[in-house]
Amino acid sequence: RLTDSDSPTRAAKPRDAFCAEVRLAIVDVHHDAPLDPATMPTLALVTDGKVQAEFASENKGKQAVYAVRWIGTTGEPGPWGEEVRAVVAA
Repeated sequence: RLTDSDSPTRAAKPRDAFCAEVRLAIVDVHHDAPLDPATMPTLALVTDGKVQAEFASENKGKQAVYAVRWIGTTGEPGPWGEEVRAVVAA
């Protein structure tokens, strides 16, 4: 579930946002350096605030690294949010 940092308890998009661009990279669990979102594959363009990723079994124990930014109604992308990491359990 995606939220706007200005209203994290609401599921609504920020004002003037068309969608969220979500990128996802799979890295070794010991890879601590931040990733450049521009080099990460695009997972989805999300208009309803929800995104789901599926992982292959060979990625079990690795880190899923997410980067998200809002895209305005004019098509102009906003800044990237903070990187989010989670260990793949599947």
